[in-house]
Amino acid sequence: MRNNKLFILLCFLAILPKEIYAQDASNIFSLGLWNLNSISGDLKVGALYGQAGVTSNGIIDKSKIQNYYGGIVLRTYSYIWSPNFLTIGVDGGYLPQSYQDQYLVFPNRYDVINAKNLHLNTSLFPGKPITVTTFANFDQSYDSRENLTDIKTESKTLGGNLSFSNKVLPVLLAYNESNWTQKEMQTNRNFLYDQKTFDARISKVFRVRDRNELVYSHRDYLRQDYNVSPSRNISDNLELHNSYLLDSAGNSRFNSNILGINQRGIDSFTQLRIAENFFLKLPYKVNFNCGYSFYYVNRPSQEFSQHDANFVINRQYYESLYIGVTGDYNNADQTDYKESFYNLGANISYNKKLPKNGLLSLSYSYSRTHDNRQSQDVTLHIVSESYIINDNQITMLKLPYVDLASVVVRDITGTITYQPNFDYVLVTRNNYVEIQRTPGGQISNNSTVYISYTATQPGNNQYDAGISDASIDISLFKRLLGLHYKVLTSNYFNLKNSDNMFLNYLTHRIYGIRSEYKFISVGAEIDDYESSLYPYQLTRYYATLQGRYRGRLAYSINGNLRIYDKLPNNEINRNYKDLNGLVSYNFSQRTKIDLNVIYTYQHGREINLDLFSYKLKVTRILRELVFTAGIESYTRTYLDVQKNNYTGGYIQIIKKFKY
Repeated sequence: MRNNKLFILLCFLAILPKEIYAQDASNIFSLGLWNLNSISGDLKVGALYGQAGVTSNGIIDKSKIQNYYGGIVLRTYSYIWSPNFLTIGVDGGYLPQSYQDQYLVFPNRYDVINAKNLHLNTSLFPGKPITVTTFANFDQSYDSRENLTDIKTESKTLGGNLSFSNKVLPVLLAYNESNWTQKEMQTNRNFLYDQKTFDARISKVFRVRDRNELVYSHRDYLRQDYNVSPSRNISDNLELHNSYLLDSAGNSRFNSNILGINQRGIDSFTQLRIAENFFLKLPYKVNFNCGYSFYYVNRPSQEFSQHDANFVINRQYYESLYIGVTGDYNNADQTDYKESFYNLGANISYNKKLPKNGLLSLSYSYSRTHDNRQSQDVTLHIVSESYIINDNQITMLKLPYVDLASVVVRDITGTITYQPNFDYVLVTRNNYVEIQRTPGGQISNNSTVYISYTATQPGNNQYDAGISDASIDISLFKRLLGLHYKVLTSNYFNLKNSDNMFLNYLTHRIYGIRSEYKFISVGAEIDDYESSLYPYQLTRYYATLQGRYRGRLAYSINGNLRIYDKLPNNEINRNYKDLNGLVSYNFSQRTKIDLNVIYTYQHGREINLDLFSYKLKVTRILRELVFTAGIESYTRTYLDVQKNNYTGGYIQIIKKFKY
């Protein structure tokens, strides 16, 4: 037994790098096997004083804010025996704060805040064929969401990876477990989120021209929203990715992706996705691209399958002329309906250089679609339909006759359920529904949400649709002057059983003029949207100034004005004004001043917002100390019943060190 242990030890030492016994002279501290390689961090102290006013539903209040804070952030790097054996990284911080908010009407608020974090990570045999990494992160943070509410978040993340690199079958195993809790201080809404994930990934190359990868993943999500029952989803996913080059130059290739999902919980389903794509480069610079996809999902109350086949044939003539032909066939079979459509189209584009460094761009496309739907007059149950919510765009649900009480809006994981009137509002537009996010809610601007709803739909119908799109763009004198025009039209033909449908007859014209010269860019645009669904006219003006002056002054100023008018049903105009300016001046390498000004104005149905804020900051570096002083102020009015204003100043001193 003793000889066996000695033999194992000798084998273990033999595989270690030769330099494992060498001591690194750059280490700042050593205890035999353990060597401390570096220490760095920050020491911080600061104070803030501000005055604020709040008006909510006719109640007026004022407050004084005092905030004192400080703390330390420390980062270390060390290793055991050798940097090639085991490395250890530790960083953490402790940032205590004393916060006092004294009101005239509402109860005073006193907080002692201990913001802290600790991050640990290790790597066993880094850079070697077999590498094991682990990590543990503990964080506590505070945030202000659009000047509306303060948020306290605590999170914990644990996990690790095991990678085995080799030429035969590389393997990667990863496990992650995270937990976070969130509390909105003003609204007293609480949220809880737990997530456990496991991934196993193997890859294989059989020949020089192929790449193959098999991925298994396990997901376990648990979400507890304010005043909502807990929701949990557990899923097992299996993915297969294949890529093959059909020639040595890589001009022709075949790609395949297959995904299977089995999910149990609040949103239970089984899903299969198959996507195949073939690209071939033919003689005479002709390209041929075709694809096939299959999608199948089975839920307790719904089964859906869809086949889609498409192709593109195109040719590029020199650098100026492009001609393409496209085709698409789609067949969908759902529990409540069957639908099929095919589409054929052609497009052409032409680019021509003009005198005086000008450029002319022309494009035109036309497509014809045949749609055939077979069903009874039923109520469809739509699950997890994706939408992008943007403050400056109108987002409509795709189907008409939606039951407003059935609408459920979730995030991409399906575990966060957004709350109506807190996070979003629904507005009826004829037979359709528009969704708008609520500033200060959980839905951030320009983010993707997934909406489930029920909608009553007419039975059998059939129609042909023709869509044309033409554009022209002229740029002259090195973009000093630019003009553009675009028109999109959609019409319907051969209608059958379409009396209860609401087809969108559309003519969409965009006119624009722009000018760019050195540091300035200005433009104006008219967006005329003649639609049977929701017509409007948008007039947009914009200007941008951006540049540097003598290496010391940097500036960036952006302004936008958008006016939606000619809205249906005598709806009031929508006005959007945005101004964002940033100016930075370096008096020297150690002294700098920054000014940031933001103005946002939104006016229209269901949303009225007026926000003005500015931040002025001065930074001075004196030896090893960084001094920062600043002033912050904002005034915010939302829906004419919520008014906030704040003005405050702060000072901060940071000592940076590194050994």
